[in-house]
Amino acid sequence: MHDRILYEFALQQGYTRAELTASKEAFNRKYRLSHPPGAFDKAWRYTLHERCACCDGLRVASEAYPHSEMMHGRSLTHVAHLHGVPKLHLQRLVRAREVKTPQRPSSHAETQLLVQLRHILKPVHDRRRPAA
Repeated sequence: MHDRILYEFALQQGYTRAELTASKEAFNRKYRLSHPPGAFDKAWRYTLHERCACCDGLRVASEAYPHSEMMHGRSLTHVAHLHGVPKLHLQRLVRAREVKTPQRPSSHAETQLLVQLRHILKPVHDRRRPAA
């Protein structure tokens, strides 16, 4: 229920399918349901295989900080760069995914969910279309 309502409401508010896909990936990485692609070496230092502009100033993995690249790979900044979406939109969509819903669906629960989503997902204005 939650995913369907979130998806429909986010599209109504102007969020794109790419942003919704990125938010699912960011949510999964944040809660360790999926992991950024990379590898550990013999000293258990993690090297991230995904590289983009946000990775340029990143601390190189060392014995003192073996997981710095892994933590960056889980960050909203990195996922936003990977998918080419605004970080603010990604933050809002991840927060919306974190909203708790009751076990049993009801019309009251759906209404409460929509109220919470309306509070989190502010309308996105499309800059390509002129204002009416």
